[in-house]
Amino acid sequence: MSVRLKRLGRPTVSDASSGAVTGLFSIPEGMAYAAIAGFNPVMTGFSTGIALQIITGVLKDATGFEPQGHNKLYQLGDWLVHVGDWKGAATLVAVATVAVWAATRAVKRLAPVALLVAMVVVSVGVAVLSVDVELVRDIASIPGSLPSFTAPDLAAVPGLAWGAVSVALVALAQAAGTGGSLPRPNAVCTAVRTSAKSSKCRPRRTWR
Repeated sequence: MSVRLKRLGRPTVSDASSGAVTGLFSIPEGMAYAAIAGFNPVMTGFSTGIALQIITGVLKDATGFEPQGHNKLYQLGDWLVHVGDWKGAATLVAVATVAVWAATRAVKRLAPVALLVAMVVVSVGVAVLSVDVELVRDIASIPGSLPSFTAPDLAAVPGLAWGAVSVALVALAQAAGTGGSLPRPNAVCTAVRTSAKSSKCRPRRTWR
């Protein structure tokens, strides 16, 4: 006896959105379990992806050459192929910024402000030596006062809603990935006899 299965229809927009939301909520859940186990590959991959996005976004500012391509990887390849088109002044300023940052970071007391020191030192050097590079005022105008108040456009809320939810989920994923590595001052750790390297923490009781 043969049973005829009902033909499945095409997925609807609701099916796709439900699957996307379920998948997004699974990300922080998986990261939380990984943090409990002491292994966090998701956060490492996420941070690496964000770092690559930032690096590929400043290729033009760092070398004076604007790569072409429909995605970031293609732009990175186009940027590497056209090394001869890089501008010397912009490239030297970028290299000097990284060098000053690395040297400052090597000093333990200055490590927290290494980025600020690199920005100030290189900016002063560019101004004193009159290096021909693109400055902030060449990119956009900076007003001399606070901007005037402008009411938000409520008509744009529906179009921004999904983006806001995505940003909130990304922040939740970051918190879940980094929360397990932060110290807990209200916990008392005691050694466990089963392993010399393991530890067991119990909450500290406070009396008022």
